Amino acid sequence: APARATLATGRYTYITANNERAHDGHQFTLRPDDVIFQEYLKATGYITKHCGKGHLGVEKFFDAFDENVSAWDRWDPPIRSDEQYLTYLRRLGVKPQRYAREIRGLQQDRRTPGNSFGGWIEQADGKPFPLEAQYSFYLVQRAVQKLEAALAQGEGAPIYLQLDLFDPHQPFSVPAGFEARERELRARLELPASYREAQKRNFRHSPDEPRIYDLYRRYWGLYDPKTVEDYRVANALQMEVIDRALAQFIRALKERKLYDEALIIFTADHGEMNGRRALVDKGVFLCPEVLRVPLMIKLPASWGIRPRSEDEVVSHVDLAPPLLAVGGITPEERLDGQSLLPVLRGEAVLGNRPLLFECGWHVGVNFACA
Repeated sequence: APARATLATGRYTYITANNERAHDGHQFTLRPDDVIFQEYLKATGYITKHCGKGHLGVEKFFDAFDENVSAWDRWDPPIRSDEQYLTYLRRLGVKPQRYAREIRGLQQDRRTPGNSFGGWIEQADGKPFPLEAQYSFYLVQRAVQKLEAALAQGEGAPIYLQLDLFDPHQPFSVPAGFEARERELRARLELPASYREAQKRNFRHSPDEPRIYDLYRRYWGLYDPKTVEDYRVANALQMEVIDRALAQFIRALKERKLYDEALIIFTADHGEMNGRRALVDKGVFLCPEVLRVPLMIKLPASWGIRPRSEDEVVSHVDLAPPLLAVGGITPEERLDGQSLLPVLRGEAVLGNRPLLFECGWHVGVNFACA
């Protein structure tokens, strides 16, 4: 939620939690008088569309996208309560999912099953669960429908479409069709050296780590190396689900002659420990694997800028300014980020800047341990 708020506002955020994990006093939704860049775009003539996850409260989505809000404001997908998704499954002739192989940690006795990380899914009747029925694939189909609606709504008007996927976040939901790829991944997989080190000390405290890591190790219960292997393989396969789903969206853009001049930004709200230090997920860990996220920007062809990799350190706080600039918008509200357009053109670097962070406990009482 903090990362998503920063991305939308272009400002360092006061939000410190999501609504399911917030303790007393934590802010977890944007305020009504906050302004997000999507509102600016809508106010200046863009047709704005959104589908997928929200995590910032519903009010701002009412303000920024259409007249209705369809963002789901919870941490995991509503695969059993999303009526449109269930209708989509019925049209495909697919029954809702269940786990064929579920990944679970262990409780502190190291025998009793503990937290579920999801895993490989099948239909409720045991038949293979097809890729096109998986929730990310469904969201992409919804995004294409929203694109069609926007094109019909205002011919020639600029369009902003935001697609928020849940994958590759756990609980994983790996559908059928990845069996050969799974075998390839397992043949090449190595467990992180930091996991092996934790295993050697029998998962006891390491003097070079904060004590909070011990709490999380007990919470996730990755005492069995096979669990970590399964987790890492499932995580990788979920990324390949995203690849295939987004390929459908890219194809839809190309079929409508929209791809060449589209500005596409691909990023994430957080990273993943992925078994390192015998930990998974994110939250209180100030580790590069959690803090670093992908950022890929596909520019309009007419800009004449050749694709390249850029080593400049940027932040979610830097995404609202260039999107506003592309729309010809000078915001009245303060922005903490800087426009990436000069960086993309190779004309400037952002230089060193102060970085702000805050951490609280994820699974226990918040003792302000940052």
